[in-house]
Amino acid sequence: MSQAIEILAPAGSVETMRAALKAGADAVYMGGSRFGARAYADNPDETALLSAIDEVHIQGKKLYMTVNTLLKDREMDELYGYLLPYYREGLDGVIVQDLGVLDRLREWFPKLPLHASTQMTLTGWEEAVRLKKEGVCRIVPSRELSLKEIRHIHDRVKDMEIEVFVHGALCYCYSGQCLMSSFIGGRSGNRGRCAQPCRLPYRVEGGQAGYLLSPKDICALDDIPDLAEAGVASFKIEGRMKKPEYAALVAFMYRRYTDMYMEKGRAGFRVDPEDIKKLMDLYNRGGFSGGYFHMWNGPSMISAERPNHMGVKVGEPAGDGRFRAVEDIAADDVLECRFAGAGKSFCLGQSVKKGGCFVLPGRQNERGKSGKRGDIYRTRNPKLIRDTLERFAAGSPICRLNGRLTAKSGEPLSLSIWPAGQEDQTVTVAKEPVMEALNRPTLPEELEKQVRKTGGSGFVFEDLKIVADGAGFVPVKTLNALRREALEATREKRTEPFRRSAPDVVSFPGKKPAPEPEKRPWELYIQLPDAQSGRAHMERPEAAGFYLEADTAYTEEGRGFIRACHQAGKTVYVALPHILRERDKPRVEGQIKALDGLADGWLFRNMETLDVLKRLRASGKFKADHHVYAMNQAAKESLKRAGADQLTAPLELNRKELAELGCGDMELMIYGYPVLMISAQCIQKTTRACTKRPEMIQLTDRQHKRFYARNVCAGCYNLIYNGSPIRLTDLTEDIAGLAIASARVVFTFEDIEEQTRLLDDLSMRLKGVRSGAYADGTFTRGHFKRGIE
Repeated sequence: MSQAIEILAPAGSVETMRAALKAGADAVYMGGSRFGARAYADNPDETALLSAIDEVHIQGKKLYMTVNTLLKDREMDELYGYLLPYYREGLDGVIVQDLGVLDRLREWFPKLPLHASTQMTLTGWEEAVRLKKEGVCRIVPSRELSLKEIRHIHDRVKDMEIEVFVHGALCYCYSGQCLMSSFIGGRSGNRGRCAQPCRLPYRVEGGQAGYLLSPKDICALDDIPDLAEAGVASFKIEGRMKKPEYAALVAFMYRRYTDMYMEKGRAGFRVDPEDIKKLMDLYNRGGFSGGYFHMWNGPSMISAERPNHMGVKVGEPAGDGRFRAVEDIAADDVLECRFAGAGKSFCLGQSVKKGGCFVLPGRQNERGKSGKRGDIYRTRNPKLIRDTLERFAAGSPICRLNGRLTAKSGEPLSLSIWPAGQEDQTVTVAKEPVMEALNRPTLPEELEKQVRKTGGSGFVFEDLKIVADGAGFVPVKTLNALRREALEATREKRTEPFRRSAPDVVSFPGKKPAPEPEKRPWELYIQLPDAQSGRAHMERPEAAGFYLEADTAYTEEGRGFIRACHQAGKTVYVALPHILRERDKPRVEGQIKALDGLADGWLFRNMETLDVLKRLRASGKFKADHHVYAMNQAAKESLKRAGADQLTAPLELNRKELAELGCGDMELMIYGYPVLMISAQCIQKTTRACTKRPEMIQLTDRQHKRFYARNVCAGCYNLIYNGSPIRLTDLTEDIAGLAIASARVVFTFEDIEEQTRLLDDLSMRLKGVRSGAYADGTFTRGHFKRGIE
């Protein structure tokens, strides 16, 4: 078989880290006190995390740190000092989302391995190649990629490690592209504060209700051979909010079956269904799915009935008010009787063997509204949890040692120890010669007993040889000191090679006062839903140009509109797909080639598309949409170096933060329904059937807020829009104060009459006249005033 595959476990706490490593994980990923995508995990403070780095190194394992959020400029000033202690301690890698953070860390900490987070929405090999040139050594591609796509990336960048999520929760949205939590409640997923709106119930207008945005958890044990042969170097387990028993048992299972495949190949690989059942008993969300490795999307991947732990079925109605156990049930198992959805939790108070019958206690014996009895599910298995914790989470992590104590009368007392199987790591500590015993000599078994007292040091002797002549006396105090010094020397030998000196910082930009922006006229661009709308606005003097979706621009009508715009002195940018997957590249590349020279530029919404534009040497300007985040100066610099000519202001910064960032090279969206999610799933397919026709579906949440889902069939993804548009068109003074390069009005659902009313109102306001012609309708200011944490 090929080289060993890393089992990478989540660790929301030091306790969880220890359990996962003891269960067989090769590495863990943890967050510190700041800048991690799980702000609500039990993240360790600096002292605890520094100690954790040493612990994993003593065991010959690794710790990666999450710095996978978007940072504001003021936080960038604090990043160096925050990471420096961990860098010096020997941190094994940092997982990063923000392109600005990536830039700064590469410059500040040249010996620190950089991992591109799945939050970067990496969907293809071209961005992997670019990131490699930027110093990234490992990528975590989007969870939506198939095995074929993962293999294709590996074939193009063989010397770059690929880390793939194999178990745990899936986001409904492409990671890094979700603004729903941010817009609903100000808790940004890009800042580690996701409120999980995808786990809430929604109703489709005139149709199905349920947890329509809640994917089942993934379990890829059966896919281990395929993943290994696709070139995956690290199997990643999701779950930094999960408990120690979860991280331990899942890590143990993936270690077990990965080793099975590596040792026996496909012919000897078989997953025991009982092990899958144990994982489901511990935690599953509506059952498990195989994720996206073998399928693009579908209702079988969604847990529409329940967004949390489903449990496992342990009982079913047997008639006469009784139930039959289909699994062994313990007295303290937490059970639910399901009629439709969740029932109330209870314990039987007695054990029942598989096949035995039982009745429910008290009110739990009541029937549902339908009069039918439901199946019994176990939602907590205390015995499984206890067994897992006793096996993997009891005490400190253990580094097993071999040793040799020499205690001969008249010769130096010495202790040599080394990690089991690693004699090249031997350390030896010696004391003064052993005194001849005047009365009773220290027996060999007494010497061994005392040396083995390693306490909570994290070390334990697997094999300890005692070389003694039975004539000497060794005080207990001396033995204790010898053992402590030897263990400390071993600790130092195991951790010292990872230590780094403080790097020479090439540049460390300090906090600069924001320059007072100079008010200046800005250009207006209009993003169109179709070419017909564009012809209605083409003669507007305030419009500098338009954006037209690539699928529309590629048509004869679209090309005719672009030519007409040029005759009217307007520019037209072609807006390329929100997501670019390998199977779509021939179509998109064909559109780019056909429109190159006709279009004035391109609006790219992901970095893979920018890479394609550069490879094709497309002419015109390259504009980054707001989906390509530029939350800080370093990110802006990185994007421009990558090839962006102009950027779009992030939707999550408020007016003050935008002013501090500087908008002279940015475009600001001043009207439009923001895209809150980009998903490989399809609401139409989940609730009805795939029609292969673009449609708009209205969703309503439990508070009766509306959202709109549109299926983009050409790329097979969904766009979920906020139910109300952002409207800043009446804040012309505030906008002018930002000194933006241009403003954008985005039309999505509006008919030509509504478009005209809004543009007329904006035109009047630009002339200093408050017309009030567009005062009706609900709207939001987005984050322009309130911002996010």
